[in-house]
Amino acid sequence: MAVAIADGADCVSHIEVFGDQHEVGGPVASMPTTWRLLDRIDPARLPGIRAARAAARERAWAAGAAPDLTGLLHIDFDATVTISHSEDKQNAAKTCNR
Repeated sequence: MAVAIADGADCVSHIEVFGDQHEVGGPVASMPTTWRLLDRIDPARLPGIRAARAAARERAWAAGAAPDLTGLLHIDFDATVTISHSEDKQNAAKTCNR
């Protein structure tokens, strides 16, 4: 998962990109294994995860992967605003808001 995130993954299924590239980051977990891992992250485990992430970042930056903080930071937002409205409520079920 860490290698996929570093490569730009933005959803869990992107780890499958590395399924046949074991030399890059080692064996890739299955989707059920990945989801079980994510389900087990709770407030008690977050400090350990944050510490591991900080240690990994420190090693990567020391190896030359640090970001260049002297230039501009370009963030590319890609989104579509979609407005949806329907007057047809004939078969709609009631919700908690009635």
